Amino acid sequence: MIRRIIKIAVYVLVRLISRIIYFAGHKFAGREATNNKARILAYHRVCQLPREKWIEQNNVLPAAFEEQMRYLKEADYNVITLSDLVRLCNSEEHFTPRTVVLTFDDGYVNTYQVAYPIMKDYGFLPTVFIIADLLEIDGSLGWPRSNSGSQLVTKQNDLVREYLNIDELTSMSNQGVEIGSHSKTHQNLVSLDENDLEMEVLSSRQTLSKRLGTRVQHFCYPFGLITESKEKTSRIIEVIRRSGYASACCGRIGAVRKNSNVYLLKRIPVYEQDRLVDFKAKVNGAFDWVGYFQRLLALFLPTLLILMTYLNK
Repeated sequence: MIRRIIKIAVYVLVRLISRIIYFAGHKFAGREATNNKARILAYHRVCQLPREKWIEQNNVLPAAFEEQMRYLKEADYNVITLSDLVRLCNSEEHFTPRTVVLTFDDGYVNTYQVAYPIMKDYGFLPTVFIIADLLEIDGSLGWPRSNSGSQLVTKQNDLVREYLNIDELTSMSNQGVEIGSHSKTHQNLVSLDENDLEMEVLSSRQTLSKRLGTRVQHFCYPFGLITESKEKTSRIIEVIRRSGYASACCGRIGAVRKNSNVYLLKRIPVYEQDRLVDFKAKVNGAFDWVGYFQRLLALFLPTLLILMTYLNK
Protein backbone atom coordinates (compact mmCIF):
# COMPACT_ATOMS: atom_id res chain seq x y z
CA MET A 1 0.00 0.00 0.00
CA ILE A 2 2.77 2.45 0.96
CA ARG A 3 4.65 1.52 -2.20
CA ARG A 4 1.66 2.34 -4.35
CA ILE A 5 1.12 5.68 -2.58
CA ILE A 6 4.76 6.59 -3.24
CA LYS A 7 4.36 5.64 -6.91
CA ILE A 8 1.29 7.83 -7.30
CA ALA A 9 2.86 10.76 -5.43
CA VAL A 10 6.02 10.65 -7.54
CA TYR A 11 4.06 10.42 -10.78
CA VAL A 12 1.79 13.35 -9.85
CA LEU A 13 4.82 15.46 -8.88
CA VAL A 14 6.65 14.69 -12.11
CA ARG A 15 3.60 15.44 -14.22
CA LEU A 16 2.90 18.71 -12.39
CA ILE A 17 6.45 20.01 -12.78
CA SER A 18 6.57 18.98 -16.45
CA ARG A 19 3.32 20.82 -17.13
CA ILE A 20 4.63 23.93 -15.39
CA ILE A 21 7.77 23.83 -17.54
CA TYR A 22 5.71 23.25 -20.69
CA PHE A 23 3.26 26.09 -20.07
CA ALA A 24 5.93 28.43 -18.74
CA GLY A 25 7.81 28.45 -21.57
CA HIS A 26 8.07 27.59 -24.96
CA LYS A 27 11.02 29.68 -23.84
CA PHE A 28 12.35 26.46 -22.39
CA ALA A 29 10.43 23.56 -23.88
CA GLY A 30 10.00 24.95 -27.37
CA ARG A 31 13.66 25.75 -27.70
CA GLU A 32 14.58 22.30 -26.40
CA ALA A 33 12.63 20.65 -29.19
CA THR A 34 14.61 22.43 -31.89
CA ASN A 35 18.02 22.37 -30.24
CA ASN A 36 19.58 19.48 -32.18
CA LYS A 37 17.99 16.79 -30.02
CA ALA A 38 15.74 13.84 -30.73
CA ARG A 39 13.38 11.95 -28.46
CA ILE A 40 12.70 8.22 -28.45
CA LEU A 41 9.24 7.43 -27.09
CA ALA A 42 8.86 4.15 -25.17
CA TYR A 43 5.53 2.32 -25.27
CA HIS A 44 4.44 -1.10 -24.05
CA ARG A 45 0.74 -1.93 -24.40
CA VAL A 46 -1.84 -0.05 -26.47
CA CYS A 47 -5.20 -1.58 -25.56
CA GLN A 48 -8.35 -1.48 -23.51
CA LEU A 49 -8.72 -3.67 -20.42
CA PRO A 50 -7.33 -5.89 -19.06
CA ARG A 51 -4.51 -3.62 -18.00
CA GLU A 52 -0.91 -4.64 -17.58
CA LYS A 53 -1.23 -5.84 -13.99
CA TRP A 54 2.35 -5.25 -12.96
CA ILE A 55 2.96 -1.92 -14.63
CA GLU A 56 -0.47 -0.42 -15.11
CA GLN A 57 1.00 2.95 -16.07
CA ASN A 58 2.54 1.41 -19.20
CA ASN A 59 -0.76 0.68 -20.89
CA VAL A 60 -2.01 3.42 -23.25
CA LEU A 61 -5.63 3.46 -24.34
CA PRO A 62 -6.16 3.23 -28.12
CA ALA A 63 -8.04 6.55 -28.29
CA ALA A 64 -5.23 8.32 -26.45
CA PHE A 65 -2.61 6.70 -28.68
CA GLU A 66 -4.46 7.78 -31.81
CA GLU A 67 -4.64 11.33 -30.43
CA GLN A 68 -0.89 11.29 -29.77
CA MET A 69 -0.07 10.08 -33.28
CA ARG A 70 -2.41 12.66 -34.80
CA TYR A 71 -0.67 15.40 -32.82
CA LEU A 72 2.76 14.29 -34.08
CA LYS A 73 1.46 14.41 -37.66
CA GLU A 74 -0.43 17.69 -37.42
CA ALA A 75 2.37 19.41 -35.49
CA ASP A 76 4.81 18.36 -38.22
CA TYR A 77 7.10 16.21 -36.08
CA ASN A 78 9.85 14.38 -37.94
CA VAL A 79 9.06 10.75 -37.02
CA ILE A 80 11.94 8.53 -38.16
CA THR A 81 13.14 4.99 -37.56
CA LEU A 82 15.68 4.06 -34.92
CA SER A 83 18.12 3.10 -37.70
CA ASP A 84 17.83 6.58 -39.18
CA LEU A 85 18.47 8.14 -35.77
CA VAL A 86 21.56 6.01 -35.18
CA ARG A 87 22.84 6.91 -38.63
CA LEU A 88 22.43 10.60 -37.82
CA CYS A 89 24.24 10.14 -34.50
CA ASN A 90 27.16 8.58 -36.35
CA SER A 91 27.27 11.23 -39.09
CA GLU A 92 27.99 14.93 -39.39
CA GLU A 93 24.34 15.70 -40.16
CA HIS A 94 22.23 17.65 -37.69
CA PHE A 95 18.92 16.39 -36.37
CA THR A 96 15.86 17.82 -38.04
CA PRO A 97 13.89 19.89 -35.48
CA ARG A 98 11.17 17.92 -33.67
CA THR A 99 12.66 14.51 -34.41
CA VAL A 100 10.90 11.58 -32.71
CA VAL A 101 11.35 7.80 -32.77
CA LEU A 102 8.60 5.35 -31.73
CA THR A 103 9.55 2.16 -29.85
CA PHE A 104 7.57 -0.68 -28.27
CA ASP A 105 8.89 -3.07 -25.63
CA ASP A 106 8.08 -6.72 -24.94
CA GLY A 107 6.15 -7.51 -28.14
CA TYR A 108 2.54 -7.48 -26.98
CA VAL A 109 0.11 -8.66 -29.64
CA ASN A 110 -1.82 -5.36 -29.42
CA THR A 111 1.22 -3.67 -30.97
CA TYR A 112 0.19 -5.41 -34.19
CA GLN A 113 -3.57 -5.44 -33.70
CA VAL A 114 -4.09 -1.92 -32.35
CA ALA A 115 -1.03 0.35 -32.41
CA TYR A 116 0.46 -0.50 -35.80
CA PRO A 117 -2.70 0.18 -37.88
CA ILE A 118 -2.90 3.64 -36.25
CA MET A 119 0.77 4.39 -36.92
CA LYS A 120 0.44 3.06 -40.46
CA ASP A 121 -2.40 5.51 -41.15
CA TYR A 122 -0.04 8.37 -40.27
CA GLY A 123 2.94 6.93 -42.13
CA PHE A 124 4.99 6.11 -39.02
CA LEU A 125 7.32 3.11 -38.69
CA PRO A 126 8.20 1.99 -35.14
CA THR A 127 10.86 -0.30 -33.70
CA VAL A 128 9.47 -3.28 -31.77
CA PHE A 129 11.72 -4.99 -29.22
CA ILE A 130 11.04 -8.73 -28.92
CA ILE A 131 11.95 -11.32 -26.29
CA ALA A 132 13.34 -14.04 -28.55
CA ASP A 133 12.15 -17.10 -26.62
CA LEU A 134 8.54 -15.94 -26.90
CA LEU A 135 8.67 -16.83 -30.59
CA GLU A 136 9.53 -20.44 -29.84
CA ILE A 137 6.06 -21.05 -28.35
CA ASP A 138 4.27 -18.79 -30.82
CA GLY A 139 3.86 -15.92 -28.37
CA SER A 140 1.92 -17.88 -25.75
CA LEU A 141 4.21 -17.18 -22.83
CA GLY A 142 4.37 -14.86 -19.89
CA TRP A 143 6.83 -14.26 -17.10
CA PRO A 144 6.74 -13.35 -13.42
CA ARG A 145 8.10 -9.81 -13.01
CA SER A 146 10.89 -9.02 -10.59
CA ASN A 147 13.66 -6.46 -10.49
CA SER A 148 16.35 -9.10 -10.14
CA GLY A 149 15.46 -10.99 -13.28
CA SER A 150 12.76 -13.16 -14.77
CA GLN A 151 12.18 -16.71 -15.90
CA LEU A 152 9.80 -17.35 -18.78
CA VAL A 153 6.97 -19.68 -17.85
CA THR A 154 4.12 -21.29 -19.78
CA LYS A 155 0.73 -19.85 -18.91
CA GLN A 156 -1.89 -22.15 -17.43
CA ASN A 157 -4.56 -20.52 -19.56
CA ASP A 158 -3.57 -19.86 -23.17
CA LEU A 159 -7.04 -18.78 -24.32
CA VAL A 160 -5.81 -15.21 -24.65
CA ARG A 161 -2.50 -14.85 -26.45
CA GLU A 162 -0.60 -11.83 -25.19
CA TYR A 163 2.47 -11.70 -27.40
CA LEU A 164 3.28 -11.38 -31.08
CA ASN A 165 3.87 -14.50 -33.15
CA ILE A 166 6.19 -14.99 -36.10
CA ASP A 167 3.53 -14.30 -38.75
CA GLU A 168 2.62 -10.94 -37.22
CA LEU A 169 6.26 -9.94 -36.81
CA THR A 170 7.06 -10.96 -40.37
CA SER A 171 4.10 -8.98 -41.68
CA MET A 172 5.24 -5.83 -39.89
CA SER A 173 8.88 -6.37 -40.84
CA ASN A 174 7.96 -6.71 -44.51
CA GLN A 175 6.23 -3.32 -44.28
CA GLY A 176 9.28 -1.54 -42.87
CA VAL A 177 8.81 -1.95 -39.13
CA GLU A 178 12.14 -2.55 -37.41
CA ILE A 179 12.39 -5.58 -35.14
CA GLY A 180 14.90 -5.35 -32.31
CA SER A 181 15.94 -7.67 -29.50
CA HIS A 182 14.78 -7.35 -25.90
CA SER A 183 17.07 -10.28 -24.95
CA LYS A 184 16.44 -14.02 -24.97
CA THR A 185 14.41 -14.42 -21.77
CA HIS A 186 14.18 -10.90 -20.28
CA GLN A 187 16.85 -11.38 -17.63
CA ASN A 188 18.45 -8.51 -15.75
CA LEU A 189 21.78 -8.40 -17.59
CA VAL A 190 23.59 -6.69 -14.72
CA SER A 191 23.47 -9.86 -12.61
CA LEU A 192 24.60 -12.33 -15.30
CA ASP A 193 28.00 -13.92 -15.80
CA GLU A 194 29.79 -13.69 -19.15
CA ASN A 195 28.34 -16.88 -20.65
CA ASP A 196 24.73 -16.13 -19.68
CA LEU A 197 25.12 -12.53 -20.80
CA GLU A 198 26.28 -13.60 -24.24
CA MET A 199 23.42 -16.09 -24.43
CA GLU A 200 20.84 -13.38 -23.69
CA VAL A 201 22.36 -10.90 -26.12
CA LEU A 202 23.86 -12.86 -29.03
CA SER A 203 21.48 -15.83 -29.04
CA SER A 204 18.45 -13.53 -29.14
CA ARG A 205 19.82 -11.70 -32.19
CA GLN A 206 20.58 -14.97 -33.97
CA THR A 207 17.12 -16.40 -33.21
CA LEU A 208 15.23 -13.30 -34.36
CA SER A 209 17.37 -12.87 -37.48
CA LYS A 210 16.89 -16.50 -38.47
CA ARG A 211 13.14 -16.60 -37.82
CA LEU A 212 12.43 -13.26 -39.49
CA GLY A 213 14.97 -13.49 -42.30
CA THR A 214 16.20 -9.96 -41.61
CA ARG A 215 19.04 -8.20 -39.81
CA VAL A 216 18.36 -7.35 -36.18
CA GLN A 217 20.37 -4.21 -35.48
CA HIS A 218 18.99 -2.77 -32.24
CA PHE A 219 18.80 -3.94 -28.64
CA CYS A 220 16.74 -2.80 -25.66
CA TYR A 221 18.00 -3.60 -22.16
CA PRO A 222 15.56 -5.58 -19.97
CA PHE A 223 14.77 -3.50 -16.89
CA GLY A 224 16.57 -0.60 -18.54
CA LEU A 225 20.19 -1.47 -17.58
CA ILE A 226 19.78 0.43 -14.33
CA THR A 227 23.19 0.46 -12.67
CA GLU A 228 25.60 3.18 -11.66
CA SER A 229 28.53 0.80 -12.00
CA LYS A 230 30.60 1.97 -14.97
CA GLU A 231 32.47 -1.32 -14.97
CA LYS A 232 29.27 -3.39 -15.31
CA THR A 233 27.84 -1.02 -17.91
CA SER A 234 31.03 -1.14 -20.00
CA ARG A 235 31.12 -4.93 -19.84
CA ILE A 236 27.52 -5.25 -21.05
CA ILE A 237 27.96 -2.66 -23.80
CA GLU A 238 31.03 -4.51 -25.07
CA VAL A 239 28.99 -7.72 -25.41
CA ILE A 240 26.21 -5.80 -27.20
CA ARG A 241 28.70 -4.27 -29.61
CA ARG A 242 30.55 -7.54 -30.17
CA SER A 243 27.26 -9.27 -30.94
CA GLY A 244 26.73 -6.99 -33.92
CA TYR A 245 24.13 -4.52 -32.68
CA ALA A 246 24.23 -0.94 -33.96
CA SER A 247 22.53 0.56 -30.89
CA ALA A 248 20.86 -0.15 -27.56
CA CYS A 249 18.11 1.69 -25.68
CA CYS A 250 18.36 1.99 -21.91
CA GLY A 251 16.04 3.00 -19.08
CA ARG A 252 17.43 6.47 -18.53
CA ILE A 253 15.03 9.28 -19.30
CA GLY A 254 15.98 12.12 -21.60
CA ALA A 255 16.72 13.27 -25.13
CA VAL A 256 19.25 11.93 -27.61
CA ARG A 257 21.99 14.35 -28.64
CA LYS A 258 24.52 14.21 -31.43
CA ASN A 259 27.21 13.10 -29.00
CA SER A 260 25.05 10.49 -27.26
CA ASN A 261 26.42 7.00 -26.78
CA VAL A 262 24.37 4.91 -29.23
CA TYR A 263 24.59 1.96 -26.83
CA LEU A 264 22.97 4.00 -24.04
CA LEU A 265 20.17 5.76 -25.87
CA LYS A 266 17.79 7.53 -23.50
CA ARG A 267 14.03 7.36 -24.00
CA ILE A 268 10.84 9.08 -22.86
CA PRO A 269 8.23 6.69 -21.40
CA VAL A 270 4.56 7.23 -22.29
CA TYR A 271 2.07 6.31 -19.56
CA GLU A 272 -1.61 5.50 -19.35
CA GLN A 273 -2.32 8.58 -17.24
CA ASP A 274 -0.70 10.97 -19.73
CA ARG A 275 -3.17 13.43 -21.15
CA LEU A 276 -2.44 15.11 -24.45
CA VAL A 277 -0.86 18.09 -22.67
CA ASP A 278 1.51 15.70 -20.88
CA PHE A 279 2.40 14.05 -24.18
CA LYS A 280 3.08 17.46 -25.73
CA ALA A 281 5.34 18.32 -22.79
CA LYS A 282 7.27 15.10 -23.29
CA VAL A 283 7.93 15.50 -27.00
CA ASN A 284 8.73 19.20 -26.57
CA GLY A 285 11.43 18.60 -23.97
CA ALA A 286 9.63 19.65 -20.78
CA PHE A 287 10.00 16.10 -19.39
CA ASP A 288 13.76 15.84 -19.94
CA TRP A 289 14.55 17.15 -16.46
CA VAL A 290 13.29 13.86 -15.02
CA GLY A 291 16.48 12.25 -16.25
CA TYR A 292 18.57 14.44 -13.93
CA PHE A 293 16.22 13.64 -11.04
CA GLN A 294 16.57 9.99 -11.97
CA ARG A 295 20.37 10.19 -11.63
CA LEU A 296 19.97 11.93 -8.29
CA LEU A 297 17.80 9.09 -7.05
CA ALA A 298 20.38 6.61 -8.31
CA LEU A 299 22.99 8.23 -6.13
CA PHE A 300 20.95 8.81 -2.98
CA LEU A 301 17.90 6.57 -3.13
CA PRO A 302 18.83 3.47 -5.17
CA THR A 303 15.81 1.52 -3.98
CA LEU A 304 13.53 4.00 -5.76
CA LEU A 305 15.47 4.16 -9.03
CA ILE A 306 13.33 1.72 -10.97
CA LEU A 307 10.23 3.49 -9.63
CA MET A 308 11.32 6.68 -11.36
CA THR A 309 12.36 5.11 -14.66
CA TYR A 310 9.49 2.88 -15.73
CA LEU A 311 7.59 2.68 -12.46
CA ASN A 312 8.57 -0.86 -11.57
CA LYS A 313 9.16 -2.35 -15.01
